Amino acid sequence: MSSGARPKALEWSPIGSGGAGVPLTSGNYFAAQAVLLREMEDERSAAARRLASLRRVYTKTCPICGSEFEGIAKRMYDTHACQVKAYRQRRKQREAAVN
Repeated sequence: MSSGARPKALEWSPIGSGGAGVPLTSGNYFAAQAVLLREMEDERSAAARRLASLRRVYTKTCPICGSEFEGIAKRMYDTHACQVKAYRQRRKQREAAVN
């Protein structure tokens, strides 16, 4: 058996009918792995949402269009369009300074 190959019956798992354990063979190993990854992802998502809810929100004014918006401390622009417009203005200023 090569070092990367998985044995036929790895261990017993609670996945199955009536809560009885079934051996994790190559057929249902990937299904069990997918269920585990999905559960872990849900926990990470819940933790990320909780952390995001704790961030302070400030009322700011967009330097490009002048509209007021709510955002976290590092947010400068209200929309992606304003962010792109500011980048283009900065790029134009740098090109003018070089020439």
